[in-house]
Amino acid sequence: MKRVQRSLRLKVKSSLNVGTRLPHAEIDLLFTWGGRLWLVDCKDRKPVEDLAQGLRRLLPRNLSDEDEKLLNQIEKALSIGQTKTLKEDLLAVREAGGLLGNVVCIRKAELPEEVLQFARHNGISVIRKNQLVDGLRNLLLPNRPADGGDIAELAAHFRK
Repeated sequence: MKRVQRSLRLKVKSSLNVGTRLPHAEIDLLFTWGGRLWLVDCKDRKPVEDLAQGLRRLLPRNLSDEDEKLLNQIEKALSIGQTKTLKEDLLAVREAGGLLGNVVCIRKAELPEEVLQFARHNGISVIRKNQLVDGLRNLLLPNRPADGGDIAELAAHFRK
């Protein structure tokens, strides 16, 4: 990669050529590779489930049905935010990179299956933080020959 841009903030210009102060999107990493524009979004937050469980631990053990229902609604609302972030990433890459742009989402936490399905359906690559190097290598160099580590890992898998 000859050029990499970090923390790119996208702002909307009005018809009066006056830009807004607040960005409508922020791209953590932007680079070109293989004739394509790549946009990377990184989130290192606690999983939604951890937040909801943390709240449950702070509350009394015997919650009313109404309180339990409210906690479930809060958990659902938080999980919707993960899908919303992916949708915002997709919109940003289409605006900035056009049809040949690629979105990569790096996440520490495991994403729910419905979020992963949305990502797959929209051509968004999701890589877990603990698999970052191998995940990016496989994504950016899909036709590279296997190295010794890859072969050893494959052999270990088949020995099981």
